[in-house]
Amino acid sequence: MDARCVLGTGVGYLADAVVAPRRGFTSAFLNMMTSTIPAHKLHIIPFVASLLICSFPWNLSADSPQIRVSIQARVHNGDDARMLSALSHEFRNLDGVSVTDTQPALKIYCDVNYPLPVQSKTMFQIMASLYAASVTIITPDGRLIAHFVQTSSTLDQLAQEITIRVDGGVFEPMRRSAKPSSSP
Repeated sequence: MDARCVLGTGVGYLADAVVAPRRGFTSAFLNMMTSTIPAHKLHIIPFVASLLICSFPWNLSADSPQIRVSIQARVHNGDDARMLSALSHEFRNLDGVSVTDTQPALKIYCDVNYPLPVQSKTMFQIMASLYAASVTIITPDGRLIAHFVQTSSTLDQLAQEITIRVDGGVFEPMRRSAKPSSSP
């Protein structure tokens, strides 16, 4: 009786090496590791997997329409361009938001005051500076959507904090209302 019939297909090859030592263990092990699928057909699996992985971001962004915003910034110490650049950079990093001046859905106005001296409560009584920004968000027809005041120690941090606040308070409700509900 053949050893493969007794022990089964996977272990049978190893049994072949024991029963027929002239073929050797290496030969029997290589026979066990061979596949009945041709090698050229296996190259399609990584290709299909990469297509599926790449399609996920497109599917996620396809569900929500782009929120087009226009940004204007004014800083009283003359750093208008720096603040506008920081705000534009932060808003462009958000998913589904595009910064443009043509047909915006929202207009964001940011008016930043001089660094305000603030006495900190440390044992050395060090003087710190804060930027204070008044942020107004309106629709193109002039309807007020939101208004708030934000403070921070640098213009870059201020831009980041404004963006986080606008994203959570204004953009997220817009995204939720734009998505179709899954219930009938």
